[in-house]
Order: sequence, then C-alpha cells, then structure tokens
Amino acid sequence: MAIYIINLLVVFISSLFASIAAKKRKLDNKISYRLSSYFVFIALISLILVAGLRSGVGTDYHTYHGLISYFYGLDFTQVIGGNSFGDKGFSLLTWVIGRFTIEPQVAFLVYAMIIIVFVVLTIKDYGSPFELSMALYILGLSYYSSFNGLRQWIACAVIFWCVRYVIKGNWKKYFLIVSLVSFIHLSAVIMLLVYFLIRVTNWKYTSVLLSAIFVGGFLFYAGFIESIFAFLDGSQYGHYSSVLTNTDNGANILRVLVWAVPIGASLVFRTKLGERWPEGKYIVRLSFIGFLFAILSLKNASIYRMCMYFDIYNVLIIPRLATLFDKKTNRFIYYSIFVCYFVYSYLVLPFDSNLLPYRYFNLFQW
Repeated sequence: MAIYIINLLVVFISSLFASIAAKKRKLDNKISYRLSSYFVFIALISLILVAGLRSGVGTDYHTYHGLISYFYGLDFTQVIGGNSFGDKGFSLLTWVIGRFTIEPQVAFLVYAMIIIVFVVLTIKDYGSPFELSMALYILGLSYYSSFNGLRQWIACAVIFWCVRYVIKGNWKKYFLIVSLVSFIHLSAVIMLLVYFLIRVTNWKYTSVLLSAIFVGGFLFYAGFIESIFAFLDGSQYGHYSSVLTNTDNGANILRVLVWAVPIGASLVFRTKLGERWPEGKYIVRLSFIGFLFAILSLKNASIYRMCMYFDIYNVLIIPRLATLFDKKTNRFIYYSIFVCYFVYSYLVLPFDSNLLPYRYFNLFQW
C-alpha cells in the first residue's frame, strides 16, 4: 500500500496548495478563483506516473501489454480493416503509438495521460473544494478503476469532460464528441440517450420511470438481459449475453451502499445544493442513473462496467456537501468524508481486480 499512500498524499497536498495559491478573478460579475497551474501539474504527474508505470497490475494488463507489438507490424489499411482490437478508434490510437515505439510501457503512459488529463481538467473546473475532489478520485476508486477496462475509461474520461456541454445544453458539441468517442468503446453511445434523460424538464417523473424500469430489471433479471441483447445479437458485444445471465457473481454491495450516500444526501439537501450549485442538478442526475446500474450489478458484476460512465461524477458531488452549512459543520463534514472514504478504499482496494500489490515497471530494464 506504500505507493497508494504516497500517491494520495502527493495528489492531496499539491491540490491543497493549488487551492491555497488560487488567484481571485472576476468573470460575468461573479468572483471565482483560478487554481495554481503549477501545483495542479504536480498532482497530474503523480497520477499519470503511478498509472502509467504499473507492471502486471489490473486484470486487463496483459491483454493490453501485447497490443503495441501486434499493431507494430500492421499498416493503416489493416488497422482500419479487419485486424483491429475491439473498436477501431482504440486500434488506431494504439497503432499511432506503435509508429514511434514498440515499448508497451509507453502505450500505458499515453493511455493514462489521456484519461487523467481529461478527468483532472474537469475536476479543476467543477470540483469544489478542489483538493477533496482530487482525493476522492483516488479514495472513491475511480482512479484505480481505470487500471482495468482501459478502452472504456478513455471514453469515460472524455465524456466526463463533456459535462460542460450537458450543463450548457450544447447538444451539438456533446453529440459530436460522444459519437467520435464511441469508436474507442461502442458502449459510449448510451450516453447519447442519457443526455436527453437528464435534460428533461420534468426530472421527477423521469426518475420515477427509470427507477421502475431498473427495479423491474432487477426482479426479472433474466428476461431483462435477454431483451437488451436481442438488439446486440451479431455485434462484438453479443457474447456478453451468456456472461450476464450468470447471477452467481454480483458486484460488491459495499460499493452500491457507498454510492447511495451522495444520492441520498443530494436528495435531503437538494434545496441548499440547488441554491449554491445550480448546474449541479445535471451532475446529480448522472450519478443517479449510475446508481440504478449499480443496483442492477448486484445480479452480475459485469454490469458494473456501465457504472464507469457515472461514478466519476460523485467526486464532484460529495465535496459540495462540505460547503452547504456553517464553517464549523463544513469542516467536520470535510474531514469525515476524507476519513470514511479512506477506510472504504482500504477495505476494498486490496481485494479488487488485481490492483494490489502494486508493482512498478523497472526503468533500468527499459
């Protein structure tokens, strides 16, 4: 756990200094603060190095490790043609990396940089307090989740950055970027539908309808899965039907219960939250949809993969709870959040998806 603690401390402390050294600015008659780019950069580098220099860490590590060598011998037409790995956008990205090096570790560094830069830039714009959001990126396990499912997490990170277009209602830019990202991982297309769901005027009735659908899916799971995969038959994801019908391997219920906390708190304090953070309603709605997927994942852990698109929004929601009350109460909530999520990560991380023990790439053998 040494690297985990060191990385957490570097990210939290540098993010804290980024907040302390923030410069006041006036924009549209509103006072805002510009974080110190120097300290944000330090946090960014720490996250990228730990993710990019890992060796044998994560269930998908060995799958992606051989891709550079595989694509090195192909030309452009072969990559775009039939010799792609999964979705062609990711194949093309890996092929481009392979034009410069055949060292797989470089590819991991590039993948990590893409994911983490998009995530940190979004937290920088919408996370407050910034340092707590950055800490929760690690403690809430979204950061370590990206050590598995690299293709999907590249898509997740870019779509997370696109939340600015959801908030502004700029569907053209959102749809363009999400459509392009779907070439990295096809599952990203679901976020096109999600845009309409969270932008509806009457969210109350929409949320009730969604809850009813997912509860029905939970109670009548087998038929629900068969109905969904009737549309995916013949696609590269069609084989997941047999995997998802197995209900012997549900997701960790602790993750679902932890997810329920920000959703419940957002509901209880929705008036205060709406006053202090009006654009946050869209982010809370995104988290709520993810929570429904998380409940369904109790039937089969593979469904939790869809939660990747949503659980990252909790790093923006949870810290806001420490800004709604008087100074003394906010301080208590702030430290309680940090301690509780540290305990949570300490309990889950050692047993989750081959993430620990952490092993780093030996630079002297590069």
